[in-house]
Amino acid sequence: MSTLKKNLPIKRAFTMVEILIVIGIIVLLAGLTVTVGTGMLQKSKINETEQMLRILDQAVTEWEVSSDLKISWGEDNVPNNARYDIQYDDTPDDQLTALLERVRRAGGIKEIISQIDAEYLRQFEDINDNNKLKFHVFDPWDTRVYMIHPGRVADHDNPYFDPGNGDPLPPFDQYVVDNDLTIRVRDGHPALGGEAYGWENRYGICVNRRICFVSAGPDGKFGDLSYAEGTPEHDQTMDNIYSYPVEDPLP
Repeated sequence: MSTLKKNLPIKRAFTMVEILIVIGIIVLLAGLTVTVGTGMLQKSKINETEQMLRILDQAVTEWEVSSDLKISWGEDNVPNNARYDIQYDDTPDDQLTALLERVRRAGGIKEIISQIDAEYLRQFEDINDNNKLKFHVFDPWDTRVYMIHPGRVADHDNPYFDPGNGDPLPPFDQYVVDNDLTIRVRDGHPALGGEAYGWENRYGICVNRRICFVSAGPDGKFGDLSYAEGTPEHDQTMDNIYSYPVEDPLP
């Protein structure tokens, strides 16, 4: 009997070190799963945003081609009794609303815009008119999408056109003419009555007189490209998502 007991295998419990190692492995695997899952979710949201901005860009392009016109931006009556589709002093939200209302009237454009998920293209009552609905566009991070609009075409007859050499006014008091020969849209310009919306200086310079749509990206902050690289304001722009690559406002 005693010999039989001696031949039985000895049962050994896990040591504390072994248990901690197993727990550590489980925690590590769980962390990797969460990290990979979060990364995939963010990538999915970025893809959704890029697709939405492409749809907006397609709608505007289709309208401009079919109408043989450009969506115009500026201040009515400046210069020479001009009229514009988008007013410079509208808020970014109202500018995009005005744009959507403008292009949706054309045949076929409404169908293009309807491709945007209703979760992101939302309707709200106009606070100034309860019978009127306004459209706002949100990204998957629930931040409103903005549009960057090129300014009006530079006009040599306008007193604020940059006259170049020998002008006594400091540069801030002159219009800046970009490569596409449009007036740079920037905030605080005295000729625009102080505060102006649709900033190219902050979000990037439009190319070829083409409206650009921008999302603040995962951090929900648009940032400001007019600040130097390495500053918090500039770094916040690094995850912005654009409908096409814009130009840097800094030389």
